Amino acid sequence: MSKLGELSKEISQKVIVTTLPPDAAGRRATTKVPLITPEQTIDDVRQILFDHAKNFDTINYIYIVSEKGRLHGVVSIKDIFRNPGETRVKNIEMKKLVKAHPQTDQEKVAHMALKAGIKAVPLVDENGYFWGVLPSDQIQQILDSESREDLLRLSGIIGKPHFEISESSVFDSFTRRIPWIIVGLFGGLITASAIGNFQSVLAENLVLASFIPLIAYIANAVANQTQTVFIRDLATQVKVDFRNYAIKQIITTFFIAIVCWALIFAITGIFWQSFALGGIVGLAMTSAIMTATILGLLIPQIINHFKLDPAVGGGPFATAIQDFLSVIIYFSIAQALL
Repeated sequence: MSKLGELSKEISQKVIVTTLPPDAAGRRATTKVPLITPEQTIDDVRQILFDHAKNFDTINYIYIVSEKGRLHGVVSIKDIFRNPGETRVKNIEMKKLVKAHPQTDQEKVAHMALKAGIKAVPLVDENGYFWGVLPSDQIQQILDSESREDLLRLSGIIGKPHFEISESSVFDSFTRRIPWIIVGLFGGLITASAIGNFQSVLAENLVLASFIPLIAYIANAVANQTQTVFIRDLATQVKVDFRNYAIKQIITTFFIAIVCWALIFAITGIFWQSFALGGIVGLAMTSAIMTATILGLLIPQIINHFKLDPAVGGGPFATAIQDFLSVIIYFSIAQALL
């Protein structure tokens, strides 16, 4: 057996005995890929492909490794067939590689491939030794399953990525959907109780009740936008600088809040003949929007900090909290200014 053949066998054995987290990219990796050394020629690679193609899971790329197994570079299958046969692979290899550690979350690695426009991602350990490859078919499956999973969780449905409502039984659908609905129910009851504490303000200014749905909707819309974008970025980027990210989002929503305030101030002044009312509603809306932004960032960040899927914190859970805060903010401002 050749040195590379022995090396390939050693890599396969190492992969088998390695313990990885459930969503680690290494769990979907393959070691059945062509390996070559820097000194080999294009003709050598072609011969390897012709003789052993059936033993490989993917041949989109040929991986160049040292005799000890350190990843040196990559050559695409296109380069193999458009360069002279006597060319040494080290002269045409790609050295600036997109690569990942086997323990990196599979969704992050899949998005790394999309961003770089490559068909497979090599996995290396902390010392740069070749570990395996996340191939194109696995990348596609990961993107599909993760998008389904995030959509279900953001909708407040407990289910695995392959779960299909249309194909499940009534009982199965019920058990998967009811938990977060109950959370939302109790959240609504708490919010209703909070409104009851402001009965005197409402009794004297009944028109305030007309704007409760508006305040709640705008705040929830902003929170959903912020959460959706942030959860996506947490899932697709290897590292997110939370401080700078939060500052950027807060500034963005501050301008959104100012626009909403100006519109509500003008509209209430024209149609309700009360710019004072517009000022109160506008201030409450601005405060609710800023609170929604902070909440939309903090909940996923806290959940992500504990190595859980940040999408768990979306949907009904965040909505219930935001509804409660929006009502408290709205009536507290109204009570203070009226």
